[in-house]
Amino acid sequence: MNSGYQIEVYKDEDLREKISKFILKNSWKGGYISGAIGSVKDVCFAVPASNEYPPKIEFVSCPSAGELLSFSGEIIPAHLVPPPMKTIYPIDGDYFIHIHASVAVAGSHIYGGGFLRGRAFRGVNIFIHPPLIAASI
Repeated sequence: MNSGYQIEVYKDEDLREKISKFILKNSWKGGYISGAIGSVKDVCFAVPASNEYPPKIEFVSCPSAGELLSFSGEIIPAHLVPPPMKTIYPIDGDYFIHIHASVAVAGSHIYGGGFLRGRAFRGVNIFIHPPLIAASI
């Protein structure tokens, strides 16, 4: 049994789209993203603009291409997504791809938050794993 996979995202390809295609092809109902490495562009994040719940959300775009510093998340069935999250993030069919990421751009400026969209600049490798077995404590 393979414990993880590497999704190669080539120049100008959409990261979320590649993850979605991989999940559909492999008939996964969940999973987790342990990380990614590479360069991205056209990135947009959702970030809280208040301390309320559900929070008011601002959308922040990276001004240029940059290097991924972090990229992790979960893939869960759409029916388990909390209602406030459905107003912020896109639901990809029967599942929800929830990613948090950070990107460094020129001048050592860092952008981050809930990853809404982005494309590979030169290329990106995403490391993805099938669902874990839940444990009780």
